[in-house]
Amino acid sequence: MNKKQKAVLIVVAVVILIMLLYPPYIHIDDGKIIGRHHYDWIFERWAGGYIVNIPLLLTQWLGLLIIGAIAFFILKDK
Repeated sequence: MNKKQKAVLIVVAVVILIMLLYPPYIHIDDGKIIGRHHYDWIFERWAGGYIVNIPLLLTQWLGLLIIGAIAFFILKDK
């Protein structure tokens, strides 16, 4: 593993951490979605019918991991 590949791994890990700390939310009341997704700090929305939109967050993580893996293999030494 070279320096560029290590940098890609660090950047991907930091971005995943930021996505975890600033996730997408949806507003739900009586089992129905009231508001569309928006982003806020994980520590801000513990009440009021706001929940983390887990499918969207996992989709974002998957996309980032795919892009990170492509970058990792492109930067491989020859």
